[in-house]
Amino acid sequence: MKLLFFGDMAIPDNETYTKMYEFIKQNELFKNKIVIGNLEGLIVDKEKALEEYNCQLFNIKEILNLFNENKHTVLTLANNHIKDIPKEFENTLFMLNQNNIGYTGAGNNKETACKPYEFEFDNKKYAVFSHCWNVMSKIIEKKSSKIFINDVPYDSLIEEVKKYKINNKDTNIIVYLHWNFDFEILPFPSHRKIARKLIDLGAKYVIGGHSHVINGGEKYKDGLIIYGMGNFCIPNNKFLGGKLEYKNEATKQLIVEVDEENSKIEYYYIEKDTVIEENFETGDIIKKYSKYRNMGEKEYLKYFKKNRRKKLLVPVYDKEKSTLKDIWTIGRMKILRKVKNIK
Repeated sequence: MKLLFFGDMAIPDNETYTKMYEFIKQNELFKNKIVIGNLEGLIVDKEKALEEYNCQLFNIKEILNLFNENKHTVLTLANNHIKDIPKEFENTLFMLNQNNIGYTGAGNNKETACKPYEFEFDNKKYAVFSHCWNVMSKIIEKKSSKIFINDVPYDSLIEEVKKYKINNKDTNIIVYLHWNFDFEILPFPSHRKIARKLIDLGAKYVIGGHSHVINGGEKYKDGLIIYGMGNFCIPNNKFLGGKLEYKNEATKQLIVEVDEENSKIEYYYIEKDTVIEENFETGDIIKKYSKYRNMGEKEYLKYFKKNRRKKLLVPVYDKEKSTLKDIWTIGRMKILRKVKNIK
């Protein structure tokens, strides 16, 4: 069986959808695979999203057709846009259920939001956890008493994965994490520690998103870590009245394919509809984005401080728990959003 992981998806119009649909079919990207990715925005009618809700990051219902030829689909919902249109949350879950698409990371209570999505295929059991860095959820959280996302502290997430593995020894655990800053090109040193700890405790795959650019990845022990997949499909438009614009770099993406039967990991690097397929461990492109491979913690911390993109008044996250840094980051970003009049 083959697993395929993709990044953030927000397809807001038929033109973008048609282009993506034809691209997927032509390259047979999803065919006969278990497909797992992040739903960056609810499923909403375009006119309602733009005119009634004034929301620009969403998915039209046609995106469900993208997954018709695969074996199974799981979409993660623990992200900072899943509360953008509270009235459409239940309808999104209804449409996912109607199309037999699994989901995890959000629900009508905290227990449901934190619970992994479990499924079985070819006599193999899988559990998918979805989690959002709580700094992001607190900065732009829309108030709703009926929508909860899994944004528990990392130590709580780690403990939940540990407990789950103890009670489900034969289950393959996948942890899909929404973390890091927009357009940051390197994983936080703390996130690297967290990813490795999750593998140590029994997770097989740790997948990251949210930064909208590729962060690379590495093999660790018997597990696979992808720190940042890049956008799967978000149009390179201006958002929030022109206050946010995705850079051309955000059009580059990874799609990672794992052939479990033959113990092979390949990736597709996609830029401007050009697809390059390479081996995950030896491919030149993934190496370029993953120069930190084989670095120890101290060496990587120095590398990160020197090469990170976000430096101005931005703390270095190097520990798994950073309460004071979180408070500073939340306050800083709320001020920036207020100055730019971003609601």
